[in-house]
Amino acid sequence: MMPQMARMIPVSPVDARSGAEVELFERLAVALPEGFVVLHGVKWLEKTVRGGPNRPTECEADFLILHPGLGALVLEVKGGRISLDARTGTWHSESATEVDYVIKDPFAQAQRSCHSLLRLAKSNPRFPSNWGPFGHAVAFPGGVAVSPALAESSMPARSAMTRI
Repeated sequence: MMPQMARMIPVSPVDARSGAEVELFERLAVALPEGFVVLHGVKWLEKTVRGGPNRPTECEADFLILHPGLGALVLEVKGGRISLDARTGTWHSESATEVDYVIKDPFAQAQRSCHSLLRLAKSNPRFPSNWGPFGHAVAFPGGVAVSPALAESSMPARSAMTRI
């Protein structure tokens, strides 16, 4: 009998352009046991002041991992050669064609998405008040840390992700 695995929604990756997301999707599908639900490419709208009067803000999470006994984890995924300029706090991603892009702080992205989802859940009167906790994390599957600041700051997370 085959071991039961996590329920993946959708059953295949949403966007195959992100090799890092596809890689993590495949890892999560086989590593997480039954009881986990993994949503990929989650998008929602949130009423906020930032969007202006009656203008919702678009939000997204690369992955949302749910478990009825353990809570929810919002996961932001970055691939390729990732670096952090510790002096300026600027994050960079280098593509396979060696083009350098300035990217948003992935930890701040995950945190904002997590807080937004929690607000959305709590706004539903049927949401159980004792459900949770909600957490956020960043994954760098197949990524390469090219700056000392990033390598040092991500060591615990990187070692935890190697088990997935």
